[in-house]
Amino acid sequence: KNPQANEPRSVVLRSVVAMASSRLLRRCAVISLLLALLLACAPQTVLLLNRALVLSLALSPAVLLSPAAAASSTIQQCLFLPALRHALGRSAALTKWGQWAATRPDLVPPSVCEALSVLHAHAPAHAAAISRAEVEAATGASIEDYFDAWEDEPLVSGSIGQVHLARLNGSAVAVKVRHPRVGAELEADFRLLELLARAVDSVPGLRWLDAQSTVKQFGWALQRQASLEEEARWLRLVGRNFEAWGDVLLPAPLSASPSVLIETLVPGAPIGEYINFAAATASAHDPIRGRARQLSVAQRHYIVQRGVDIYYKMLLADNLMHADLHPGNLLFSADGRGGLGTIGMVDLGMTAVLTASEQHNFIGFLQAVGEGDGRAAARCVLRWAGGGGGSGSGGGGSGGGGYGAPAGEASLRDVAFADAMASSFGRHCRGYGHGIDLGVVLRER
Repeated sequence: KNPQANEPRSVVLRSVVAMASSRLLRRCAVISLLLALLLACAPQTVLLLNRALVLSLALSPAVLLSPAAAASSTIQQCLFLPALRHALGRSAALTKWGQWAATRPDLVPPSVCEALSVLHAHAPAHAAAISRAEVEAATGASIEDYFDAWEDEPLVSGSIGQVHLARLNGSAVAVKVRHPRVGAELEADFRLLELLARAVDSVPGLRWLDAQSTVKQFGWALQRQASLEEEARWLRLVGRNFEAWGDVLLPAPLSASPSVLIETLVPGAPIGEYINFAAATASAHDPIRGRARQLSVAQRHYIVQRGVDIYYKMLLADNLMHADLHPGNLLFSADGRGGLGTIGMVDLGMTAVLTASEQHNFIGFLQAVGEGDGRAAARCVLRWAGGGGGSGSGGGGSGGGGYGAPAGEASLRDVAFADAMASSFGRHCRGYGHGIDLGVVLRER
């Protein structure tokens, strides 16, 4: 073979490869330029499209598995529920929805509630190096110089951030660190939800949902929770309100920045862990806090009664609403109060002051429940939701003793809602002392 005879072919081949490479490079350059121009002109649009793609990919396995999960409990337990939990953990907004859904066995199947309850304290965590960097930036010192001791493994992780145990000046403290990019992701997620809500409200048969208002209110509350300085402010206020209650404990903020909150450590374990004890096959002791999982009957009654006391004090006396009071944010410790224990409240970022109208209608609804008056309850709900809240067909009911008085002529939809509420109350909610199944009432309505 003559190497020189093959030389022209090699030259031609190299020329073709060079031309192809040059064309590919030019096309890549053009595409890059277009993307750069798009990003420069409409960066939010690009970020929004990217976030939509990420969430779509995360949710797609659960969506695709849902028909099979409905037909097979094995597929539901082994594939669908883990996929759903993983997908919800990719978004702070979806994680918050999952935490809420886990507390509503009256609306969500028990198997789904159990699977999603993990999100109360064990949502996806970020790397320890990120926490270290955030804390060092907030304190202006290295972890080793600032703290006596520090645990890289997070104690709990929620929708907004995760908590690390540490020791500061000889005392145990909790260090809450916000998840990276959570603020930008929340903004993108709620812009996507607003687009979806706008589409829902454009459907005549679904306008009664008022999806845009719901998304706006939820988004406002959750975006405020993303600032840990805001949470510190609520901890100080609510802590003062419960200062005289020796068995109700709240963390005391020691230092706060938008992304890091250092606070005193409240003893106890999440109540959700006690709730799931009967079904748990793990050790009867928490590996981190060393608290027994078994409760006496007296302790169970105490937790329920004191929980109601806390809720009503905030609502009726303090005019506040803790909108995130799920079992992961209530702690129980068996130490103290004559052997019954103490209740701890944490994660107050979604606390809000009730307006006069909100308090009026919420108290009116509770009063209507006590009196078994479905029409008065319907009026309170409709006014709270922005509806007419009229007297319903035939007026009916006491009007809640001052709460829930007619507020103008009701629409046909409001009349139908009031009739349905009256019918439901007649079956399941005839007033205190007559057997109230409020969960059934809420589920039916």
